[in-house]
Amino acid sequence: MSNPESKEPTLEDWPSVALCAHTMARDPTATIKPEWATPATVDRSAVESLPMAQELSDSIMGVEIVETLGTGGMGVVRWGIQQSLQRDVAVKTLRPEISAPEAVGSFMREAWVTSRLEHPNIVPLYDAGLDDDGRPHLVMRRIDGTSWHQLMNDPARVRAQFAVKDVLEWHLRVLIQVCNALDYAHSRRIIHRDIKPGNVIIGEYGEVYLLDWGIAVSLEDDGTQRLPLARDAHELAGTPAYMAPEMLGGMADRLSERTDVYLLGATLYRALFGHPPHQGASAEEILTQVLRSDPPYRDVGAGDLANVCRRALAPEPADRYSCVAALRTALQTWLDRRSSEHLTEQASEQLAKLVSYLKAPPDDTRTHRRQVYRQFGACRFAFQHALQIWPDNEVARDGLERALTAAANYEIDTGNQQSAEALIEELEQPSPQLIARFDELCALAEADKERRLALEALEADQDQSRGRRARLMVAFPLLLLGVVMPFVEMWAERALADGPSHAGNLLRSAGLMLLPILLSWRYRRELQLTTINRRVTLALIVGFATMPTVSVIGPLLGLGPLAVQSAWLLVMGSYLLNTSVAFGYNLVAPGFVYLVTSAVSGVYPQWLYPLISLSNASLAVGIWRLWHVRSDHTPPEEPL
Repeated sequence: MSNPESKEPTLEDWPSVALCAHTMARDPTATIKPEWATPATVDRSAVESLPMAQELSDSIMGVEIVETLGTGGMGVVRWGIQQSLQRDVAVKTLRPEISAPEAVGSFMREAWVTSRLEHPNIVPLYDAGLDDDGRPHLVMRRIDGTSWHQLMNDPARVRAQFAVKDVLEWHLRVLIQVCNALDYAHSRRIIHRDIKPGNVIIGEYGEVYLLDWGIAVSLEDDGTQRLPLARDAHELAGTPAYMAPEMLGGMADRLSERTDVYLLGATLYRALFGHPPHQGASAEEILTQVLRSDPPYRDVGAGDLANVCRRALAPEPADRYSCVAALRTALQTWLDRRSSEHLTEQASEQLAKLVSYLKAPPDDTRTHRRQVYRQFGACRFAFQHALQIWPDNEVARDGLERALTAAANYEIDTGNQQSAEALIEELEQPSPQLIARFDELCALAEADKERRLALEALEADQDQSRGRRARLMVAFPLLLLGVVMPFVEMWAERALADGPSHAGNLLRSAGLMLLPILLSWRYRRELQLTTINRRVTLALIVGFATMPTVSVIGPLLGLGPLAVQSAWLLVMGSYLLNTSVAFGYNLVAPGFVYLVTSAVSGVYPQWLYPLISLSNASLAVGIWRLWHVRSDHTPPEEPL
């Protein structure tokens, strides 16, 4: 091959190009087909083995012809209805005036290539046959759509027909589907060699079909002689405006999957810059462009996509993407990056609103919080989605960190420790300032917790409703005994004609002192819950302990048995008046009742037992009023 750096190539350097110079200069976007499809290279038996059908008329191969859709250089395409399945099909036949074996061979080669490729982006071939004159015809899916070339020239139509906002992105997604078709074809060892927008049809619903496999070649011989082989492709073939250098002819050994990679890059160039990569007023100029493969790359705001295009259009196949899948990955990566960047821009706008909300003093705390978290949720979701699409998006990563930091600072300012901690855990690298503020919040929260626990403990300790039932279970039997027992003693003394004695007083008072001790031990758990319970328990025991004390000291002072019992009343009254300071004024009245009954019993000893019962009854009423208390926040009563 001539070195483009040493001299400009000429048509004399490329005899096969010289033969097509007129076509190349007149319409460089037209396909140049090779002349190697001769009878000697076509398996005539394969053609002749096709089923015969009646002469082309209103019906062919069970297909009712409706109308002619179009006529090309070699063939006619008609719209038909396949009777067996009642579906629309396209019937392609050679033009009646064309019957040369070369034309038949070229026609059938494309059919045989297409029949090997069952893919959603390749038009399926349903059937093939011969008419009475030996002319082949093909039945295939009918495609209603528009040439991609036309849509590239009409972006407004793309936006309207396919509800597209980003036309470039739409074109790239079409190109990716073309890549899918070629990737499959390459897996079947077939290269297309004529990829261009004019050979791609876009269906009404966005379906993408790669057409015109007329100059496709196989990279391996299947032994059927039906597929044209790349090793025999020595003539110029393809579309000059898009073709790779090795397609100029004489370089069959350089044809490979990377040839299609180049053509995909040329199609990408057309989508980016609005024209094919190779242009010129003459065949020599176009030839020079093909050999150099260095078209201009002006700034179209596509960023690294131009680099993808430049690599795909490398003059040397080894410098291109190794396969169609690699190019497709590069395109998808660019789309992901573009989508991620768009999301990042939207998220950054939401972040700016979030910052402004945080700076504004709130009129209503609840409304302000809803606004803050609405903005925070929007920008966080957008940043996270941007990172999911393109994990290397550092702008989105930084934006997410700033959004989380702003929200964490907001929660610290409002004293929400748990929310702040959850947000900080999402940060990859929390700032030292944020950690210091959070630690300060935690310290304040811990101190507040300790104060709260102390207050709760104090409130619980002062809550008179706790253990109330246990107190009543201790006091009620004692008071009931104190009210009933005097009448029992009075009846017993009269029945037995036996008066009180010091020994009886000591035994009775000792028993009464032992009873509260036993009851307090039975309900010790409940009576230890609060200070009031502990004090009341101690007060009962001390109060009843005064009775045996008086029973011992009274005789030593020369008091008689009745006087000792009157002294009980005196001591108990004094004790109740003293303890009323600690337990409330509900015990003042019983205290005075004990003092009065003590005095009256000294004057009227015959009334001693009723007076004792009266005094104890007044104490029962006082204790009931003192202990029958319920707090507004009374906790569940402890089990007895």
